Amino acid sequence: MTFGDDAGWGTGEEESTAILAHYLELGRNSVDSANIYTNGHSEKIIGDFFAGRNALRDRTVIGTKFFANLHLGDPNGGGAGRKALHRQLEESLRRLRMDYVDILWIHNWDQGTPVEETLQTRNIR
Repeated sequence: MTFGDDAGWGTGEEESTAILAHYLELGRNSVDSANIYTNGHSEKIIGDFFAGRNALRDRTVIGTKFFANLHLGDPNGGGAGRKALHRQLEESLRRLRMDYVDILWIHNWDQGTPVEETLQTRNIR
């Protein structure tokens, strides 16, 4: 399911919100997104939905992924290096309107960053 129709496909905000509400009403409890999904709009839709619904947020596992560079020309805008990871998480949290995510995944393997650097960047909030 792609929330946001910025790319010319996917679902708009109203339909995305209705789908998310129905999904959770069915007893589902996990929502996955990524910083690159519709250039962050998917995270914003999810964040707007959960804003003010603290009890529902507490019962839902929210995950997002990082890696994609949303800042063309900025070498620290994407990837799995420490600085990029911090920046991407902060931007995702802002769009999600949340203080934390339950799961943070790396979306792609970063051949340019030593895996040790990525793994040492944990508990960053």
